[in-house]
Amino acid sequence: MIRSISIVTFVSGNEGLNRDIINFYRYISRDLDNCELIIYSDHELLEKNGISDKNIREAAGGATTKYMRIMDSLSSSRYDHILFIDNDIRTDFKLLKKAVMTCPDNVDLCFGKIAVSSTDTFTEHLIKIDKILSHNIIRPALWDLNIGISIPGQVFIIKKKKFKNVLRLYDTLFDDLTIGLCAKESNMTVERVKAVLGSEKPSANLRTLIRQRIRWAKGYSQTLRFNRDSKCFRYIVIHGAAYHGSVAAVDVVEALLFRCSPCVASAVLVFILFSLSNWKIMELPYALAYLLVFPAVHSLWLITLIKELFKDKKEKQLQ
Repeated sequence: MIRSISIVTFVSGNEGLNRDIINFYRYISRDLDNCELIIYSDHELLEKNGISDKNIREAAGGATTKYMRIMDSLSSSRYDHILFIDNDIRTDFKLLKKAVMTCPDNVDLCFGKIAVSSTDTFTEHLIKIDKILSHNIIRPALWDLNIGISIPGQVFIIKKKKFKNVLRLYDTLFDDLTIGLCAKESNMTVERVKAVLGSEKPSANLRTLIRQRIRWAKGYSQTLRFNRDSKCFRYIVIHGAAYHGSVAAVDVVEALLFRCSPCVASAVLVFILFSLSNWKIMELPYALAYLLVFPAVHSLWLITLIKELFKDKKEKQLQ
């Protein structure tokens, strides 16, 4: 069982410090032998927020991206287990504490699920459905089939001595996929918690969502390039195909079923909609809208990915 842990968070740009993380550190510290909080930020925040605690410190240095800060924390943290929490995440104190306290000491990587913190707009509802598909259906299925590498990068626990000489030395936008990939390559022990450990603010509008997916495509392209020689390269491909192709596959299957048997197709569609809405009737319209809207979003991701891969191929030919 974990008795000592380093909590690491990242504050970038003009973000303010999430007091929720400070409060969680104090909440869990009472039940651990040792606990520290490390804050990576672009400017001094502890003094600004009036925080004085010998076990809370800010990390300085050249590491600016999240992945490089994760790499740096493997050296700067005091304890072997590290809990990473993104600064914009709202955690469920009880569930996250339970995940930490009950995590076996021999586990190298532990993670749960992430939900959305608000559904005030149409787009936020769609992202909620997308989270259910990703966290409740696709990711568990891939890990159960022993081909999973995807983890929620917003909240997770690692054993640093297992990752210290294993993590890739390059910088990457896909820190979560890279960490899962390294765990897979090294046959690490992975613990998956069924509970939702935190929630994040989703994109409020389609424009922001599309920009995010374009960024994801570029990050995925980078991950493919940097891991061409990895024995787990096929899992990266499977991950991309499973997530970005699943909605289109559902639409195609439904279209074929309707041609053969409208009754069967309708029954299958109802089951899919209830599954995507987490069996909540009020979310059914958004689940249907998700099946209609997100194929276009995933298509844009695919177009961007192809462009990035062709650009990389041209750059190699010119060298």
